[in-house]
Amino acid sequence: MINKSYFLEGAKQCLSPNFSERQGDEVSLLVIHNISLPPGEFGSDNIEKLFTNQLSPEAHPYFEGISSLKVSSHLLINREGLITQFVPFNMAAWHAGVSSFQGLNDCNQFSIGIELEGTDDINYTKEQYQSLIEVSKDIMLSFPKINRKFFGQTLFLKGEKSEYILNEHRDIIKSLFIKARFATLKDAGHWLHAEKPREIESAVRLFFNEKKIF
Repeated sequence: MINKSYFLEGAKQCLSPNFSERQGDEVSLLVIHNISLPPGEFGSDNIEKLFTNQLSPEAHPYFEGISSLKVSSHLLINREGLITQFVPFNMAAWHAGVSSFQGLNDCNQFSIGIELEGTDDINYTKEQYQSLIEVSKDIMLSFPKINRKFFGQTLFLKGEKSEYILNEHRDIIKSLFIKARFATLKDAGHWLHAEKPREIESAVRLFFNEKKIF
């Protein structure tokens, strides 16, 4: 739940000086990033130090090039699924840099930024996904203008004998999941995981090998 001060109840607070007032734009975008400092290493307080301008350039060679950056996000979800908030949601965190989305420049002004502790090529944890789902629900309830469309890669699987995900449903699905892909498993009904476990595993592996979800 997000309280009247625009903080997430139950989250650790570690306030960053790197934020600004929003310039009249209502929050309509949720942006998910990943971060690890040093890259590929987890569990330290280096991300908190970066977002609070306390990261020493001498602590690691990689930090020499980033310690002077003035950056932040609203939330960080660590590998255990624990959430830290750096900036209240009514303020603009500095997470998106020079950016635009659907013709609007400076995404910081109308977005909420969430960092997952991780990398592009290491799986996130179940705890992170669960926390991300729950906090995204809270954010979208508090900021109803956030675009419900998903712009990442998505795979929809159905059984050949199933009446779910018919051809006439695809336009509606693609209006919400912009990059949706569809696959049909032969001789399968509704219960794909029970009827065709190897085939569904193969289809999902192929999808993940070809596409990056974040």
